[in-house]
Amino acid sequence: MLIDFSPYWRPAAFGEAVVVGDALIWHGADGDLLRRVAADSGPDFIEFVARAVIYRLVTTSERYRSQQVESSPDTLAELGRYERAVSLIVDFAR
Repeated sequence: MLIDFSPYWRPAAFGEAVVVGDALIWHGADGDLLRRVAADSGPDFIEFVARAVIYRLVTTSERYRSQQVESSPDTLAELGRYERAVSLIVDFAR
C-alpha cells in the first residue's frame, strides 16, 4: 500500500548544509565553521546553509503554532538561536 508518495529532489549539498545549519542553531558553532565548509564546498554553499536554516525556522514555527506556544523563555531562547545563525550567515555573505 502506498500512502503518500511525494517525490522530491534536493542537491546533495543540501544535506551537508542542514548539518551545518543545525550546528549554527543548536550547537553554538561560529563563523569559522562557515569559512571552513565554504573553503571545502565552494562559496555558493552558503546559499544552501541559508536555505537549511530557513527550513528549520519554518518547521519550528509551524510546530510552535500548532502547539500554541506562548512567549516562554524557551521560545525566546529558540528565536535567539535562529537570530544568531542568520547573523552569522549574513556576516559571512558580506
